[in-house]
Amino acid sequence: MQERMPVSLKGDLDQELKRMAEVLQQNPNHSSSTPLIEVTPENCAYLDDLISVFSQHGIHQVEFILPELEQFSANQLFHLIGFFDKLSKASESPVEVRAGYAKTLWALQNHQAGIAAGAPQPPGKQTNLEKALNLARRYARKYLPPPSAGRYHNPVTEKLPEWESVLVTGWYGTETSGDKAILGELLHRLWGGNPQLKVTVTSIDPKVSRKTSQEFGWGDQLAVVDLNHAGREADRYDAVIFGGGPIMETAKLEQVAEIFIKANAARRARVLFGCGVGPIWSDRIRHAAAQICRTASAGFFRDAESLGFARRLGAGSQLEAACDPSVAFVDRWRKNHATPGRDDGRMLISTLLREQTREFYRDSNPLNGLNQAFSAKIAQTLRNLSDAQPDAEVQMLAMHMYWRGMDDRLFNRKIAAELEGNLPVSVVREYLDLFSVLERLSRSDAAVAMRYHSHLFSIALGVPFLSIDYTGERGKVANLMGMIGYQDYLEEYDSYDSNSASEKLMQVISEREQIRTNLLAQTEVLVHKLEDAFADLFGAPA
Repeated sequence: MQERMPVSLKGDLDQELKRMAEVLQQNPNHSSSTPLIEVTPENCAYLDDLISVFSQHGIHQVEFILPELEQFSANQLFHLIGFFDKLSKASESPVEVRAGYAKTLWALQNHQAGIAAGAPQPPGKQTNLEKALNLARRYARKYLPPPSAGRYHNPVTEKLPEWESVLVTGWYGTETSGDKAILGELLHRLWGGNPQLKVTVTSIDPKVSRKTSQEFGWGDQLAVVDLNHAGREADRYDAVIFGGGPIMETAKLEQVAEIFIKANAARRARVLFGCGVGPIWSDRIRHAAAQICRTASAGFFRDAESLGFARRLGAGSQLEAACDPSVAFVDRWRKNHATPGRDDGRMLISTLLREQTREFYRDSNPLNGLNQAFSAKIAQTLRNLSDAQPDAEVQMLAMHMYWRGMDDRLFNRKIAAELEGNLPVSVVREYLDLFSVLERLSRSDAAVAMRYHSHLFSIALGVPFLSIDYTGERGKVANLMGMIGYQDYLEEYDSYDSNSASEKLMQVISEREQIRTNLLAQTEVLVHKLEDAFADLFGAPA
């Protein structure tokens, strides 16, 4: 039986982490001990840091003590749910340890859902037969021939006021702040044209999408269903809508294609709401993407490049190009929320960064090394900023804050670990809802934008930014920057140079008033495009 090692994480948490790392470095025998951590509202955002410290010293079994869960806010509780969900699936931990984390996750989810403590216990381990059946199902799904879309059918009705129910699909359940803004805009338009409309959204991870619904206060107006089962009943809705994420290389796209195929056969409306198209690498996913584009009865894409790709896949002339719907959502938020200025005399720079993934980087180089090298380059850019702008302060925000789909907060920690000197840097470790992200970004003097929607948020908020294009020459970032004429402030990921990026960032800062004016003018142009697309889809607003 392993010895327990009580761990105190109180007070100055950054200093406590450094002290813990030093203790483990000096006493390698601790690797045979099991850390015992009391989780509190004050330290819960630092649990990932602790796990990282322990992992670096070969400790993969950690025990946690949770106090009364009423002490945690809704966002803190959701942060813990994501944390234990990730641990329960961490392959480096023993099976029995992961089972313990799964029970903690179950308890947290029950508390969040308001289920009584006396509810049935979570299911135990799978039997060998259950494992074999699940493996067989996955194998069958992988190797079954792709379904046929069949003949295109005109919908019975495409008029929003006549719809009674709608199924919204996309990459919800892994949603970034940008996906939330798209969903917010879609529901604003749907309920604006039909207040009684019943809306259901599919989700890869329903607990994530339910949290999004809670943040918006949609309550019973929005139902959440598992994407794995949504295709079975796609024909019972008056319309299916693909919004929130692009038509891209992922096995889940076949499930979205299944929804569109079934809706087409039943002559239901099939709508594409501001989707991009690509990247797509495999013939199988290209086939699924073609089925979606060919069976869509109405809609628009986020840019002309996506429309061109869709046309090559067989999309009809009823589809058009506009821009990403999140722009309209953020523009309306900005106009309805006055942001008080800062009075501490410091300049605030926000970063919205992400790790590179195989989605956009097909090179054979290991991604871990690539991302580590890039984090060092970003850190050098920020050090250069500190030298040139001593009064600057950096806040490292995140657009994605869940383990499924790359948590930006973990990448931010890597960058912060590279930084030295006097530059004040705050890594936002806690979970922020969409509106908190918008508020914090809107207070910034400038930003460093990497995620696609961080570009769009900065544009619509009028926050001047340095653009980092991680999507390639014909990718979505380059397309967006070309659309608004912002190429002078863009640095490409593949050829990223810290000094060049620093110079462009300083140019952004020095020209920020003029840039802000131009960004807001461009926002009006983009929103006008969207209003035309919305009118074509749903009719002119009442």
